Amino acid sequence: MLIRFFIYSGNESGAKTVVNELFQDVIIKEMNIANEVVFNKIESYWKIDNMYEVEVDVNLKRKITEAERDKFLSVISGKWKFYGNPIDEALTSETMEDNHFIRKDISMVNIFF
Repeated sequence: MLIRFFIYSGNESGAKTVVNELFQDVIIKEMNIANEVVFNKIESYWKIDNMYEVEVDVNLKRKITEAERDKFLSVISGKWKFYGNPIDEALTSETMEDNHFIRKDISMVNIFF
């Protein structure tokens, strides 16, 4: 599973910490669905000051169920747009109406299943 986060942060370390906390607290400990999280890219996002694009590969222990996918998504955000049939991509953004992130430092997340 490839996940791309857009995170408000003053530096790369802070952006990486946001992702690490999310994965350590939820994905690895609570849901127990991932073997490891590999950071592919952490770089300043060219369009917006103090924003970083963080791209990670999540090596899953097994194929996750729809219920597990939905629980995982709800930990990040309350509202998602889905693409593909069957669903192979999910997108959430702070600009979506009535959207609530668990962390205010996350601007957008794009997930490829």
